[in-house]
Amino acid sequence: MKHFIFLILIIFNANIHFSAQSISNVSVIDSKYGISPDDIIYEESENFNYVQFRTNPYPIYFNGELIDEGGLKNFDGSDDHFYIAQMLKDNSFVRIADIYTKGEKSGFSYNVAQQVASGMVVQEDKIYVYGSARLTDSLFFNKRFIKKIPRSGSFVWTLDEQFELIDEFYYSLDTTVYNEYMNLQVDKNGDYHLAARFSAIKSIVDYSLEIGGDSILSTNHPQGLISFYYAIVDGKTKKLKVSNNFGGGLNGNTRLNTFYLDDSLNAFVAMDSPPNGLIVNDVEYPGTSVFADGLELCFNGDSLKYYIRYGGSLGQGLSSAKPLSDNYVYEIGGSSGGIYPFIMNSDTIYFDHPSNRLIVKRRKDGTLVWYQSINGPNTGTDLFDYTLSGDKKSLWISGYLKKDSIFYIEGHELLLEGGPYAGY
Repeated sequence: MKHFIFLILIIFNANIHFSAQSISNVSVIDSKYGISPDDIIYEESENFNYVQFRTNPYPIYFNGELIDEGGLKNFDGSDDHFYIAQMLKDNSFVRIADIYTKGEKSGFSYNVAQQVASGMVVQEDKIYVYGSARLTDSLFFNKRFIKKIPRSGSFVWTLDEQFELIDEFYYSLDTTVYNEYMNLQVDKNGDYHLAARFSAIKSIVDYSLEIGGDSILSTNHPQGLISFYYAIVDGKTKKLKVSNNFGGGLNGNTRLNTFYLDDSLNAFVAMDSPPNGLIVNDVEYPGTSVFADGLELCFNGDSLKYYIRYGGSLGQGLSSAKPLSDNYVYEIGGSSGGIYPFIMNSDTIYFDHPSNRLIVKRRKDGTLVWYQSINGPNTGTDLFDYTLSGDKKSLWISGYLKKDSIFYIEGHELLLEGGPYAGY
């Protein structure tokens, strides 16, 4: 069983301060083969806390008590289930539900079905579960058949606080396009803001994504068999309101990393940058292929407000761009493999350590406020997440170090001890 321990560091404006924090309560969800932290999503409402996670369909335990017996092995093709656990504010268990796919039955067995990819957004008393599935026959929720998906498809489900399915939206069903790395945000009007990657199942240049009674065209790049989109779908009528396509000369490793929406309906996308330029809504932006390993795009409706390209000589890029409630955008980038300059558009930063993570504070118009670096050992440093304190004066950051070692935050030395992995 894997255990993860987090310490908290606080960044106050541009100065570094450390503070010990007390833990009010701890709850443990575990399964036979463990739960990866990369597949965990945490959301909360006024009355409940929610955790979505992925694991094999084996029994699930909450603080040592059995809460779900799991599915039979080979019940679905991937042997993976997505679970949503609901807890009270003191983290005591309330209920759990699962999401999975099952292949078409042939004789006494099922054909192989590719696992469903899933995410979750909570807004007031509604839980929005979204994802995509392909090469499957049946999509299930809470051990109940929901939808037949012969080839591929994407979905947004709306649940109430009792985990009853009260609304469904599907798109890109049974087409020649795969919809991948899907992300959802829901605004105050209940409209869906969707961002994802879509690609042609067959090697074709001109392809489109069917959504909300309309379609989103590919970027039509001669080397681009992968495109991305940001779209707004009316939450009531389920009709497409706004769409943007973007991409370039992409490869199979190019993906959308994070997608966030602020109160002004600015949409922030962080992604691996196209190696051969950037095309947004048929407009080509020059110079974006130079040392471009990461890209941030800021949309408002159907217009691109700005873009920031991140790059350098060795493995440098952008993993997250998230607006916080102090009306600024915070980004996490990084580098590894050597002491080389890091480039943000025309700004060049010279790191003094072969492994770095960069925290950037930016105004909503894209202008830089400040940046700070976290320098770790050659084996790397990872950042899990970041958020503001209640008074909006401090930035709280959590992560872990891949090796017991001294690392530096803007010149402040910090030694973490605790085995091969140490949290901060």
